[in-house]
Amino acid sequence: MMNDFLAKNYLADEYYALDKISDAFLSEMERGLSGHAASSLLMLPSFALVDSDIRLNQKIAVIDAGGTNLRFGCVWFDGNGEYHIEGFKKQAMLGTEKALTKDEFFSGMAELVLPYLSETNLIVISFAYPTTITESMDGQIIKLVKELKVSGVDGALIGVELTKQLEILGKSDVRVMVTNDTTATAFAGKAQTINQNYQSHIGVIVGTGMNTCYPEKFDAIQKLPDHVGSARMMINTESGGFDKILRSDIDKAFDASTADEGYHVLEKMVSGGYIGGLCDAYIKVAAKEELFSAKACESLLSVTLNAIDISEFITHEKDAKLCKLLTERADIDDMHLLLARIIRRAANLAALQIYALSMKCSVPGDNVCVTVEGTTFYKLPGMQEQTKAFLDLYMAKAGLKYTILSVDDAVMKGSAAIGLQQ
Repeated sequence: MMNDFLAKNYLADEYYALDKISDAFLSEMERGLSGHAASSLLMLPSFALVDSDIRLNQKIAVIDAGGTNLRFGCVWFDGNGEYHIEGFKKQAMLGTEKALTKDEFFSGMAELVLPYLSETNLIVISFAYPTTITESMDGQIIKLVKELKVSGVDGALIGVELTKQLEILGKSDVRVMVTNDTTATAFAGKAQTINQNYQSHIGVIVGTGMNTCYPEKFDAIQKLPDHVGSARMMINTESGGFDKILRSDIDKAFDASTADEGYHVLEKMVSGGYIGGLCDAYIKVAAKEELFSAKACESLLSVTLNAIDISEFITHEKDAKLCKLLTERADIDDMHLLLARIIRRAANLAALQIYALSMKCSVPGDNVCVTVEGTTFYKLPGMQEQTKAFLDLYMAKAGLKYTILSVDDAVMKGSAAIGLQQ
């Protein structure tokens, strides 16, 4: 019975064929690069030049505004290019614990970064939400996702708003630059492998949210007609928005239950901010269809499960909530099968994106560095291993070599590298 449930809800590799999804992804990339309004991939230029050098011995205040946490530090690279950070602090992201207005959001950020501006007038912000980067490297917020509760910020220019709040606090003559966490991750990988032979660097986030970026030649970015030539900049794909993908009725119902129905469709099938709720949705439907024992079905319908509950069950932790709810061996085995298939699909979808990006920026024989950031990728049981297994197969088929790289302080390091471009 469980196998029939999995099949009718498309939880099998056969429903996510390499060529079909990668071709659709590449097609959406091209539409996004041309400025086509209907593309589900925004393909946002970062104006961060891939082949630029970093100013050494220059301090910069770095703000990492992530999906869960807000992090600050003063960063610099010494004469040997080694990374340094001082005054590091971390707290909950503004707007995650209580609702804020636009002015409250940027005022809070200004107060937090102000102490770092005694040593520098440079600020770089990695903003982990859909944002259009301007040519002057300010950032215009497109839409806040990941359940962030801040009103009135859609369309706001981050640098302008932060500068205004800093001036209220008595600090002027500040230069604010904006990037995003995915672009910063790619640049962290580039800085980490400066003496290694990689032709391309790709950045991937699989954490609370999900996104990817890759290097693109100016000539291919049709929506920037004034940028021509073979120089390259990172493109923030906003790949969580990809929607040319097969979804079950359960996937669609779960999407409808979120605060931004129809937005970031792929992210809701992969990222840590949603995977717990998605698993819970599948479990509830399976229980309603009586795929577990009567006692288990009653128990499963009475609780709400999150990503931690799912991880603890998969790793056989004795105090896991699901372990207490399921007492029959058949129920336990069926639950493991269901959750394994959901995570396997997420890993496959992550791998398919990386493959498509590699195809876009590489030729057979190239060596691609894939820098991945995010606790979901590294800590969700089976995610990292299965993504790599899929990638081994896909990249070999394309004649590409690749390495998955983890960089300590990736977003802080990469953001600083972008902000200190010469």
